Amino acid sequence: MENLSIRYRILAALLLVGIIPLVLLGYFNYQSSSNMILNNELDKVNLFNDQLQDRFESYFNKIERDLLFLENNIENEAIRLNQDQLSPLLKSSLEQTLVNFALINPEYDQIRLINKVGYEEISILRRFK
Repeated sequence: MENLSIRYRILAALLLVGIIPLVLLGYFNYQSSSNMILNNELDKVNLFNDQLQDRFESYFNKIERDLLFLENNIENEAIRLNQDQLSPLLKSSLEQTLVNFALINPEYDQIRLINKVGYEEISILRRFK
């Protein structure tokens, strides 16, 4: 009976000597893999955020250029025609400029010219089909 007891003790010791390193190795591999996956996903999220930021900046930069273009164009047209008020000639010229701008830039649904008092002088509406 004492032999069996020693056999079981030796078997238990061998199992512990074999199982403990395997458990530790599995744990460290799990930690390493989970950190690697987490870092990869964080890199993907950061890349997505950078791309999204670039798209927003590009979009708003285009809008800013368009607004500056329209502002300069309206001022230049008024200066060219030497008029401070919106005369029929200036209104017709600006209306044609805004129609052309709307045709070139389909992302704008409406373009409106508002006077200093707040009244709408020109309205360009794009009709979607």
